[in-house]
Amino acid sequence: MTAVVVDGTHSQVSCTFYEGHGWRKGANVVIGGATSTPQSYYAQLAEYLSKEQGLNCYTFDYTGTGPLKPKSLAGFTCSMKEWAKDIEVVCKHAAKTGPVVFVGHSLGAQLFHICDAHLYTVGMYGYGGGANSFPNWRLSPNGAGGLVNRLVMWVYFNLVWPLLTWWFEYMPMSKVRGINAHDLPLGVFTDWRAWANDEYYLFGHAAYAAARQAVAQITVPLVLFATDDDDTCTTSCVAKWVECVPQSEAQIVNPKEYGAKGTVGHLGYVRSRGKCLWPLLTKWIDQRVATKGVMPIK
Repeated sequence: MTAVVVDGTHSQVSCTFYEGHGWRKGANVVIGGATSTPQSYYAQLAEYLSKEQGLNCYTFDYTGTGPLKPKSLAGFTCSMKEWAKDIEVVCKHAAKTGPVVFVGHSLGAQLFHICDAHLYTVGMYGYGGGANSFPNWRLSPNGAGGLVNRLVMWVYFNLVWPLLTWWFEYMPMSKVRGINAHDLPLGVFTDWRAWANDEYYLFGHAAYAAARQAVAQITVPLVLFATDDDDTCTTSCVAKWVECVPQSEAQIVNPKEYGAKGTVGHLGYVRSRGKCLWPLLTKWIDQRVATKGVMPIK
């Protein structure tokens, strides 16, 4: 495990490199995280992919977060477009040594579609990265944890958190979700809030109007993977995303059929409770990197 700094278009990007060994050593995986989630959250998956599966693996923190964050986010200019560019520059860096597969979790999977990372990868495997928004959650009984929890979330998204961002000039997620959560630049939160209130998520936001046409240019395979116990990326969220990105291959599974002992949920895909699903990921990675001459482990 090695700390790596990659020069981005907006600022430098802090990465962690997990070196793989074995047959898959020539292949790379870049893991893009969820909103406000530190790259350390993905260490379990990264270590599995590198130590047990022989893949080189990168995790990273988005601009304005992690060890390279500015002293203060007040007045710091950054939107989701810059975060998407972070994905692109890390994938481009990893592609210097071999084929790259991008694994996105929630926001990470979504942002892959609004940058040119697809030019440096052989495919994208997204965990829970649908059109996760209030209009789509209300179509599912368990959407965002059910009606009461969904109403509470709406109040936070549209009343409480905007007030906090006005006061602090950024979104202090560490005060809301705990010290390990990353605070969000104002522009990032503004985009996230707009997306969360639109049935088409980012594709319905005026500032990202070109995205829906741009995704038609993505030719690498795109997988949208979700579990039926994920109340953030529900079946309605998956369906709306596929409507916007028709080349996406949607996979919705019951994790108990793969040996899950309890709920995997939206946050569990990349943690030990979701490990029973990781062989599906590595099988798909093998199929992708084999097209570039990297042999799978036998």
